[in-house]
Amino acid sequence: MKFGYVSILGLPNSGKSTLLNRIVETELSIITPKPQTTRHKIAGIYNSKDAQIVFWDTPGLHKSTKEINKYMLDTLKDAVRDSDLVCYLLDIDREVAGVADLDSQLKTLKEWVADVKDINGKEVAVINKVDLVIDRPWTSLIEDCKKRCGMERICAISAKTGFGVAEFIEVVKEMTPEGLPLYPDDTYTDKTLRFLAAEIIREQATLLLHEELPYSLAVEIEDYKEKEGVHVIKAAVIIEKESQKPIVIGKDGRMIKRIGELAREKMERLFGVKIYLELFVKVEKNWTKDERKVRSILG
Repeated sequence: MKFGYVSILGLPNSGKSTLLNRIVETELSIITPKPQTTRHKIAGIYNSKDAQIVFWDTPGLHKSTKEINKYMLDTLKDAVRDSDLVCYLLDIDREVAGVADLDSQLKTLKEWVADVKDINGKEVAVINKVDLVIDRPWTSLIEDCKKRCGMERICAISAKTGFGVAEFIEVVKEMTPEGLPLYPDDTYTDKTLRFLAAEIIREQATLLLHEELPYSLAVEIEDYKEKEGVHVIKAAVIIEKESQKPIVIGKDGRMIKRIGELAREKMERLFGVKIYLELFVKVEKNWTKDERKVRSILG
């Protein structure tokens, strides 16, 4: 039996959350088109008859001096330190767009990891979004990347379509140490419903709101009661300026109502129970720049 921890690392929007959701076959990590959507180390637990592997979705690697971004990078460091294996997720779309080729992405990730922990060769590179490069066979992508990047363990996948993900999991299994399972075999995450509810609300708010606002937005669950047949949730949508409040609430309360409707629908689908959700808006002035507030709200 195999058991181990695997960190999924990549630049922002490389598809880490999509890959985790594909591995555990459920909508665990929230996904939006906006960078830095993932703020926490989110465990997705893969179970099979011969292995239990905890995959960690992590914040995208980036540079910033803001307290919220420093918190996310600390989270990323924790994931790497606790991992048996590191997966470098490389975005082929960045190479096609001329933003960053695969070897430069890998170099950036490996250099950052080397400053955190000696992983002793326990690493695999994964080229993602191969569904976007139909003119280049995936086998040639792998061989080309091996020559350019100097790594032997390289997989090609599309986290979006599922192509190559099963083969990637088999590669990870081979590299995972022997060990007994830590979780029941029907468990797919170690996160609580309370945490997942907050993330789902933030996801819907991020998808619906102004381009810049989601980066200063958080969600706190004020109360979560599990009653027979229904979960009653009271949550605060946190912003950092009074001027942002009308944007979140919307004309006649339409925006916050829509956020609540979409979040409730997704929770009911994932949790399998009726959800009663009450949302309100709370201002925490400049919270993303205050270390104490960041750790209080996100921690």
